Amino acid sequence: MRRKLRSAVATLPFALLLVLTGGAASNAQAITSPAVSAWDCDPGGSLMWCAITVEGGVTPYTYEWYKDGVHKAQFTGHVLRLGCTPGRDVRIDVVVTDAIGQRISAWAVCTCVRDWQ
Repeated sequence: MRRKLRSAVATLPFALLLVLTGGAASNAQAITSPAVSAWDCDPGGSLMWCAITVEGGVTPYTYEWYKDGVHKAQFTGHVLRLGCTPGRDVRIDVVVTDAIGQRISAWAVCTCVRDWQ
């Protein structure tokens, strides 16, 4: 059973326009801002597993994960796996940046549990 306690997704709105060679308005192609399409954190077995799926923007994406405000530089992909203390609330933040610098962030506060729910 997946549990999410409190979560929020914040986006930094960006509207960028890519003008193709020739510069005519009819040759313009819009670039969408990145958006979170899935976000989940699952506690269990004294571990916290979090995953984020992003769509839009310009790939590749870079990921910055934080546990209780502390940057976890060793995690650079779309999945985070950390140990946690059962019974303790853990805040997980992730900032995703696309290839042209557009950012999106998400966070969740989950209670760590000893056994899988």
